[in-house]
Amino acid sequence: MSFDNFPFGIAPLVSPIWIFGFGAIAVISWALYLKNKGAAPLARLGLYFLVILLLLNPTINKNVTTSQSGAQNALTKLTKNLEKLPNVVVKTAPISDSSDGTRIAEALSQATSGYLQNQIAGVIYIGDGLVKDNGEIAKPYPLHQILIGENNEKDRWIELISSPIAVDVGKNAEIVFKIEENRPRPDFARVSIRLGSAPPQMLNAKLGQETKIQIPINARGKIPIAIEVAPAPGEITTNNNIVISQIEGTRNRLQVLLVTGSPYEGARAWRNLLKSDPNVELVHFTILRNSDSEDVGEENES
Repeated sequence: MSFDNFPFGIAPLVSPIWIFGFGAIAVISWALYLKNKGAAPLARLGLYFLVILLLLNPTINKNVTTSQSGAQNALTKLTKNLEKLPNVVVKTAPISDSSDGTRIAEALSQATSGYLQNQIAGVIYIGDGLVKDNGEIAKPYPLHQILIGENNEKDRWIELISSPIAVDVGKNAEIVFKIEENRPRPDFARVSIRLGSAPPQMLNAKLGQETKIQIPINARGKIPIAIEVAPAPGEITTNNNIVISQIEGTRNRLQVLLVTGSPYEGARAWRNLLKSDPNVELVHFTILRNSDSEDVGEENES
């Protein structure tokens, strides 16, 4: 993929003469300030230099050379053009691989940890997939994405819409997922559902629509669930063809309120018996009152 037809440039809203004039005033102001206050504010001098961060996903489709070469070409061209800008620092950070898609929040946080928020002019992400952690990367500076790949590349993926965290034993857990494909597609795709170590169950799911399944929960504890869609012919990667969820089977606990007076062996025996049963949720109140204390309540009080 070539980027020769997409030159990178910045068109300022004001004349360059004004920009250099404001820059000169800023430098003179800092020189006077440092002369009077000493060298301590040197750390804040970096505010006059903007940082542009380039995030590169080096793990994109190792079997597709066009994606790898396109990403490297984009990185090289962007870096070359951005470094020509005055007072701009270009920083490149790789993104670690993830089995469930591209996640850039951690790489973004590490790469910008040494800079103030108002020093960062923007972030440019270079990759070939969708970002999975959009909700974790909300920042005050702009984030741009360059998608790498050919127009005829085909991909099928599965998206988990909803899955409960815990379900009572004996009931069904409802899981909702959706199969998507970016090219002309068939109406249905074959999906396998595996519950723990049990044999997989097969079904046909309609592409582009949400599919609801009922999973019986028959035991307590954490139960892993894997949902996998069959690969499409000519698909570039199958890394996003599976999602894994986990549901915890729980039991309804009997709630018992134990109210006792002065401590004695019988009350202690009941308390120990109820606390030893994991299916019992015990709330114990102890009310202590001297036998010779005066009852100041009204006669009609119950």
